[in-house]
Parts: sequence; structure tokens; C-alpha cells
Amino acid sequence: MKLLQALDQTLAPGKLDGLPARLDPAIRQAQASGKEVVDYTFRQILFLGLILIASACGMVLASAVAFWRLKKKFA
Repeated sequence: MKLLQALDQTLAPGKLDGLPARLDPAIRQAQASGKEVVDYTFRQILFLGLILIASACGMVLASAVAFWRLKKKFA
């Protein structure tokens, strides 16, 4: 109920003119926070991708060494 009263007071005819000026700091803060979340997520995905690529390269190298040793043993 208090939220509706606050909204009614905010949207009163005489107060609508100053609404953009009052909302501007909140909008800018929300944009900055959103950008930080996107940047953080991108860095985490990039880091995970690098770990997966390094793991795949390590597995390929390990299997190549194992194959080479088995080939040398049975040849």
C-alpha cells in the first residue's frame, strides 16, 4: 500500500516535470552495473574456454605420447 502511495505521489501532475532528472542517476547506475555484469561474465566464459582448450591440447598430447610408446614397444 505504501508503494502505491509513493508511486501516486511521484506521478502527481506537478512532479512529472522533474522525474527525468531524478531518475537519471538511477538509470546511469543501472547501466554501469549491467555493464560490469556483462564484462565479468565475458571474462569468466573466456577463462573457461581457455581452460577447455588447454585441457584438450593436453589430452591430445598425452594420447600421442601413449600411442608413440605403444608403437615403439610393439614394433
